[in-house]
Amino acid sequence: MEEPGDYRDFDNILFNPKRFMVALLLYLHGPTVMADLQRATGLTWGDLDSNIRRLREAGYVGVRKVLGRDRPRTLVYLTPLGRERLEELMERLERVLDRAKGRTRQLSSYG
Repeated sequence: MEEPGDYRDFDNILFNPKRFMVALLLYLHGPTVMADLQRATGLTWGDLDSNIRRLREAGYVGVRKVLGRDRPRTLVYLTPLGRERLEELMERLERVLDRAKGRTRQLSSYG
């Protein structure tokens, strides 16, 4: 069946769809204020805050208050550890998908 370590031991913090989406947006766009993350993800403020807190507790993101034009804003950024773990997860997902594509091609050759 599946080889050990293929998917069962994925990083359970980043493998959560909402946290993965937040981390991926930070990876692609760099440091982002929470209001922009909220608009991009469509998450409620409470849900976004909760998921950022989990990422922060794991050391994957950092949070800083910055002065905006009219008020302070919360800037969220991916830490070096967060970048490393996200890249590892994406590489592992790519390997699993490549293996699945190979198996699909094998099965289709039987038909």
